[in-house]
Amino acid sequence: MIIQRGAHSVNAYLKLKIMKTIESYLPVFPGTYGTIFEDIDWDQIDAVGERCTSFINGHLTDLGIVAVFQFVYSPKYYNFSNDSINVEYQFENLNKLIDYLTENRTEFADYLKERYTSCDGFISHHSNDPDEWIHDFMFGSDITLKLGSALEFYLTNENGDELDIDMYYDLSENGYVIYEDEDEY
Repeated sequence: MIIQRGAHSVNAYLKLKIMKTIESYLPVFPGTYGTIFEDIDWDQIDAVGERCTSFINGHLTDLGIVAVFQFVYSPKYYNFSNDSINVEYQFENLNKLIDYLTENRTEFADYLKERYTSCDGFISHHSNDPDEWIHDFMFGSDITLKLGSALEFYLTNENGDELDIDMYYDLSENGYVIYEDEDEY
């Protein structure tokens, strides 16, 4: 009897969820320079980042992944990068994402080829092989940038290419956009 109670206690203890975290960027947000997000209210930039993070979280629930807003990064010069919302992803495991990437391997391969293939003026430092990415997710190796990018693939594959516009309208409807000329819109 004592052994069973002890074994039961161990089993209950093992069922506790162990959350993992990885810092990366928030998918879908294209930055502000040269995008529809140029007119966001910079006086409320942290609130904008939190609102965008909440918007994306509404689309990640099926994967069991939660993004927690950290900060908005703005480069000193915009010639090589744009603004990004940096988040910490919390999850128990990435099994649902791995299954999704595997089931949608052809589309994922196209996505990686388009984004991570070197060409004139661009040298990619990341593989465009979906099997390598899936392997890295399975074993947790070097997935900081890859997690944000794989989530971007998931979100656009599931919701279409205009999710960033929906995010912008969400900001606009909640008072985070400043219109310079009301007649223009």
